[in-house]
Amino acid sequence: MGWRPADFWAATPHEFFAALDGHAAANGRGDKGESEAEFASFKAKLEAKGLA
Repeated sequence: MGWRPADFWAATPHEFFAALDGHAAANGRGDKGESEAEFASFKAKLEAKGLA
């Protein structure tokens, strides 16, 4: 996100999560359903290998 440490530590939780949401939206990762589907796929692969 390009934050300096001072920016990170001075931010409120609301500011931090708003910045994360903005960063995700700007980089094409704003769809929560897509990430949930990716996680489910990853979890299934781990389970198939007996690792989860």
